[in-house]
Amino acid sequence: MEINKKVKRRKFISAIGLLGLAGVTPLSGFATAKVLKPDEEPILKAGPYLQAAYPNKITVRWLTNLPCYSYVEFGETSDKLDRKAHTVQSGLIEAFNNNNAITLKNLQPAKEYFYRIVSRVILDFIPNKIVYGDTYTSPVYAFKTPAPKAETLAFSIFNDIHNRPESFGHLMKYQGDTKKDFIFLNGDMINFATDENQVVNLILQPLSTLFATNTPFILSRGNHETRGKFSRHLNNYFDGGENRYYYSFQHGPAYIIVLDSGEDKADGVMVYGESLILMLTV
Repeated sequence: MEINKKVKRRKFISAIGLLGLAGVTPLSGFATAKVLKPDEEPILKAGPYLQAAYPNKITVRWLTNLPCYSYVEFGETSDKLDRKAHTVQSGLIEAFNNNNAITLKNLQPAKEYFYRIVSRVILDFIPNKIVYGDTYTSPVYAFKTPAPKAETLAFSIFNDIHNRPESFGHLMKYQGDTKKDFIFLNGDMINFATDENQVVNLILQPLSTLFATNTPFILSRGNHETRGKFSRHLNNYFDGGENRYYYSFQHGPAYIIVLDSGEDKADGVMVYGESLILMLTV
C-alpha cells in the first residue's frame, strides 16, 4: 500500500478495510523469489532479517545452530564496512548465544547502508580461555533508513498465512514497481506455536530468502500466535516497541498503531493453557 499526504482519510481507511477483507495485498518492489529450504550452513540457522527500522537505527537479527560470538560489520559503501556493532548486556559483550539481535545505531536518515553478519563458533568458554571454531560470514546486504519527512509511505500486508510459507512467494508474483518501506505481518502466520524450528521454517527463513535481508518486517500478533507451548517465547524473535506487541510509531506521513489482536476468547479457555491461568489467579 502506498500512502501520500494528499490522500483523503476516508479513501485510505476504505482501502485498508478492503485489504483486511481480502487478506492479501499485491506485493511490489521486490524481485520474485522461490521459498527455499532452511539454510543448511552448519553455523547459520536463519536470517539475517531486519527489524525495528527508524531514521537513526535498525536491528539486525539472526539465529545460529551453535553458540557463537556474533557481530555486524556495516558502512556506507559495500567495499568499506568500517563500523562494527555487537550487543552489550550489563557491561558484558554478548557471546556464547544462538539468538542474535544487534542494533546499528547513530545512522543518518534516508541513507543507504551496507552490512554483513559474522558469527564465530565458541567451542569452549572458560574463565581464562576462549576456544573459537569456524566463522560464518554472510554476503553483503543493503538497507535504507526511513526519511522522517518523506511525502509517501509504501508497505504490504500478509495475514492468515496459517502454516503455508509457500504463500509468501506465491503472493509476491503480484508485485508492482513501488519499493516497500516495510512488510506488515497482520497476524496468524502460524496455527499455533510449537518450537523454534517452526518459527524458522514458517516465518524467518522464507522471509529472509524473499526480502527481509533488505526490507524490515513487523509482526502484529494474531489470536493463533497466542496458542501453543512456544507462544510465550515468540517475542524473543521479533522487535517491536519496548518488547510489547502493541505500540505506535511515525513513519513518513503516517502515524502507525500496531494492535495486539492475540486474544479472541476468555482467559480461562484451554487454548490459552487453562490450568496455567488458573494457577496464576488462585
